[in-house]
Amino acid sequence: MTETGAQTVRPGATGRVVRELLAEAEALLGRAAAVREDHARAVDAVRSVLDPLLSALVDQELTAIPVTRLKDVTEGRLRLTALEQAGFTTVGQVHGTARYELRLIPGVGAHTADQALAAAGQIADAVRETVSVRIDMDAPDDTTTALVVALHRLVEAGPDARRAVEAGRRLDEGLRPLVAAAAPAGSRLRMLFSGKEARRR
Repeated sequence: MTETGAQTVRPGATGRVVRELLAEAEALLGRAAAVREDHARAVDAVRSVLDPLLSALVDQELTAIPVTRLKDVTEGRLRLTALEQAGFTTVGQVHGTARYELRLIPGVGAHTADQALAAAGQIADAVRETVSVRIDMDAPDDTTTALVVALHRLVEAGPDARRAVEAGRRLDEGLRPLVAAAAPAGSRLRMLFSGKEARRR
């Protein structure tokens, strides 16, 4: 007879109990994975709407920042004369121009183009950190409506959602190797062909 927790199991029933335990463990891993995947999908849904919205707001802000600010970012090392003569007046114009297009401007070499784009990128990143998305409830549009719908899923999940995701991750890390090690015990045939150490595990 084998003791399994509070149960006393006959030798012939041991394989069935092990199979049931493995099935329960695999089902638990499946539920933990489902929690993580569902949360990831909800976060991705928010990002898929929010990222383009933020990018549009950043682009709008950059059109109001004079191109001379690029010089401040590079501590005066960037030469703007050629860019200004080519009609660039805002950081937004530089940020929205490809490197090869900047290189076509007379007097703009590879170094200047790279410096200008890097500086414009730094300013864009700083703006992105501070820009706010405002939802006008009196004049909703498709984008903000999609954002509210996507955010609603996360709100409905509640404040414990992140803790549940983290618990699922820890469970997966701890239980999955044990299930893999115990898998041969779920089959008489696999146990027969497993080595002594594998059977012991």
